[in-house]
Amino acid sequence: MHIILVVILTVVLIELFLRLPLLSAAKSVIATAQRAAKTLRRKGASDHWKEKSSQAYAGRMLKGAALLALGLGAIIIVAWALLSIADRFVPDTTAFTLSGLGLVISLIAAIAYVWMRRRFVSI
Repeated sequence: MHIILVVILTVVLIELFLRLPLLSAAKSVIATAQRAAKTLRRKGASDHWKEKSSQAYAGRMLKGAALLALGLGAIIIVAWALLSIADRFVPDTTAFTLSGLGLVISLIAAIAYVWMRRRFVSI
């Protein structure tokens, strides 16, 4: 029963991860950091322009990092809530899920689910 619950939990969390805008937020932070570095390396830009653009880029990166933190926090809260509910019906579900075997099963389930999802469903 523990194995089934671990697989279900893994699938639910993967779906949540795919539906939240985490990847776009991460890409946005990376792109903004690259643009900021490019601006700071420009020899033709004045120090005043570099200071102004650095502030704007820092604000964009802070927003993206906050979105990432909120998304990951939501995933952690959902995982905690689902494990708490599962523990009420099947004792020691959390302990099994966080054990070595539970993590290996979760990893295998995640890889298999993402592979099947990409193969049969357009993401």
